[in-house]
Amino acid sequence: MASHSHSQRTRPRRLALLGMALAWWIGGCLAVVCFAPAQWLAQGIDGLTNGRMQLLQVRGTVWQGSGQWVLSAGHGSHTALALPQRVTWHWQPLWHGGLQLSIHAECCSEQPLVWQWQPLLTGWQIKLQANRSRWPVAWLSGLGAPWNTIGMQGELRLQHDDMHWSSLTGLAPSDGQAKLTLFEVSSALSPLKPLGSYELTLQGGAAPKLQLHTLDAKLQLSGSGGWRDGRWQFSGEAQASEGYEQVLGNLLGVLGQRQGQRAMFQWG
Repeated sequence: MASHSHSQRTRPRRLALLGMALAWWIGGCLAVVCFAPAQWLAQGIDGLTNGRMQLLQVRGTVWQGSGQWVLSAGHGSHTALALPQRVTWHWQPLWHGGLQLSIHAECCSEQPLVWQWQPLLTGWQIKLQANRSRWPVAWLSGLGAPWNTIGMQGELRLQHDDMHWSSLTGLAPSDGQAKLTLFEVSSALSPLKPLGSYELTLQGGAAPKLQLHTLDAKLQLSGSGGWRDGRWQFSGEAQASEGYEQVLGNLLGVLGQRQGQRAMFQWG
């Protein structure tokens, strides 16, 4: 009887200790998730992009923090360039499921860039809220060749509607329109400054399209493309305005394959 009584007394203690251990374990896991250092996010971005996009000198946590947004040609590159001011980010759950990411670059946008990710029955959906922003074109030189060879200067103005992507469309937006303006662009390969201003338009939909045209420039650029066979394809040409053929000759040779006074280029 004494042994049975002792067993009855020790069983609640064991259950209590087990409950305490489980509570400590769950609490520890929640603490790791909630207070994961921002460096973990930086390492993840570095790995996913092979070092082409980096967050340096990060502060805060994975969920809310700041850092220097850097573009690079990859690990060991000497061309890395950062935006002039720090970038902040904030993750939060959505009440109907999914996550929202707000990215604010004070140098380039008055309002944060807001991305929303939602799971679907057959995949996922990503939404980018409408916004306007301005970015330094020189920042692209951090990606290495050919951007650092061309040595572009000027301003990149981005304006877009609400846009959606899904696991069915991949990198092609299912709707919305985006307009990217290269304003008063110049190049280290040409003494003519600025070369001019250009506009690239993206129209989402069942068959997303790209269209490039010149707004006002001595270097004429034009082209078109779209989403075909599961990838982006684009073809264009560059041509110097009359009287500027000689001064723009070196730049035309870098932009594409020369055909007389024109240079043909394509990607995808």
